Amino acid sequence: MKYSVDRIEESVVICEDENEEIVRFKLSALPEGIKEGDLFSFTDGVAVILTDETASRKKELYDLQKSIFTKKKRV
Repeated sequence: MKYSVDRIEESVVICEDENEEIVRFKLSALPEGIKEGDLFSFTDGVAVILTDETASRKKELYDLQKSIFTKKKRV
C-alpha cells in the first residue's frame, strides 16, 4: 500500500492511501525528513519514501498547473 502525505500536524502525519482513505501515522514512525507531498510505503515493516514516484507526481502536478494557468496566445 502506498501513502501520500497530506499534512503534518505536530507529531501526527495525515496521509491518504491508494483507496483515498485518510490514515494517520505517528511522525516518529516515518523516515526523518518526510514532508507534505511525499509518497511512501512500508517494506518489511519499515516506512520508505518513494523518491522517484514522489518526483514524478510533483512534475505531473506542476505540468498540469502550468497548462491550466498559462495563457494561450491569441492569433
